[in-house]
Amino acid sequence: MTSKKFDYWALGHIHQREVLYEDPPIIYPGNIQGRHRNEAGEKGCYYVEMNESNIDISFLQADHIQFATVALDISPLTSLDEIQTKLERQLQEWQHTNACIQLEIKASHIQNTVTYDRYIAEMVELWNEEQSSQTNFVYVYRHVMVYEENNETAVGDLFMQELLDIIAADDLTEEAIDILMNHKHVSPYLNDSSIISIREEAKQKLLQLLNERKVER
Repeated sequence: MTSKKFDYWALGHIHQREVLYEDPPIIYPGNIQGRHRNEAGEKGCYYVEMNESNIDISFLQADHIQFATVALDISPLTSLDEIQTKLERQLQEWQHTNACIQLEIKASHIQNTVTYDRYIAEMVELWNEEQSSQTNFVYVYRHVMVYEENNETAVGDLFMQELLDIIAADDLTEEAIDILMNHKHVSPYLNDSSIISIREEAKQKLLQLLNERKVER
């Protein structure tokens, strides 16, 4: 493209904003409004001024709502009050704009219980209810629990260790991912990041269910 001697390339179709080359400028401006979690970050357009000797390019934000993933580590915390305080502080950092948030919560294996899941779900629900009265809303449309592995349990339990090895090799998820990738209504919303997220969420849910069964016995 640089050999064509164009002064500026305004590319299209790709929704992710990216500057491929600076001289001459070759730019994907992206779309002006993110539509789902895979179109995260600021969205807008580029304002370009050109004359015979100079090209001035500036980005103009145009989106009304931003999609983002927020990481929250609660593994060192010991009380529900501490967890709620940290959750609220983390989300308040986005209060300057309208935001739709996927909350990825890192928890310890000790916190891997149905009770913790229920309390955190209630915290998220309460936060969302309070956002209805805010000038700028920060809405948590999805929260994902990611639990630390209990290495001592994994080493001492042959079945759990073999299961973790299978998960690490993607043998359990590959067929399911292929089905999603070939689904005409689902595949447009999948990329490498979302597939990794789906695999990790499935792994954590499976380990949680197995741990609960062990406690019941």
